Amino acid sequence: MKHLHILLADDHPILLSGLVNFLHERGFTHVQYTENGSEAWSVIKESSPEICILDIEMPGLTGLEILERCKREGITSKIILLSYHTEPEFVALARKKGVAGYIGKENSIKEIEDCIYRVHKDGYYFPNNLIGENISFGKDMIRVLSVLTNREREVLSMVLAESANRDIARILGISLRTVEKHRSNIINKLEINKKPENLTQWALRNKTLLEEVL
Repeated sequence: MKHLHILLADDHPILLSGLVNFLHERGFTHVQYTENGSEAWSVIKESSPEICILDIEMPGLTGLEILERCKREGITSKIILLSYHTEPEFVALARKKGVAGYIGKENSIKEIEDCIYRVHKDGYYFPNNLIGENISFGKDMIRVLSVLTNREREVLSMVLAESANRDIARILGISLRTVEKHRSNIINKLEINKKPENLTQWALRNKTLLEEVL
């Protein structure tokens, strides 16, 4: 296993350096690394590393965008996502998209070797704290997002862009009161009224998820 071709891609140099050094210390002999998604994709196209550990959010291409390209082009590299997002919605989305593993950045040094071993041996790895009931909750959230009306999805996309209600009304050609009604419906469907944040705060916190499903 120590001879596996591994690619690491993350735009945080300190974290990336720490992970690369750790793998070298653990005896892995074929580790490449890049600091953006475009370079990572070039490496994957040229040499198809067996294991690719990719930041879910980075310049050029995101980890999920690279995963989609691999699937389209028949590249069999195992994709592991590395992210600060450990909310169940993100983990459920990752599994739905077909990633082989998911590591929270706060535990990345502790988990990366076990993750590589499990993905190589079993084909997948998701830490215990990111599965079970959390995954069920995340799937429910993705399902709820999928049943928003087309207009509600348009409004939510514009909320994500931090557009003011008046701007949303003008662009969509609807009244301000109608915009407020759509926002209220979204809040109720997503049960955001049970959380200590408003719709805009929730949308920005879940930006990566929303950009994938809206």
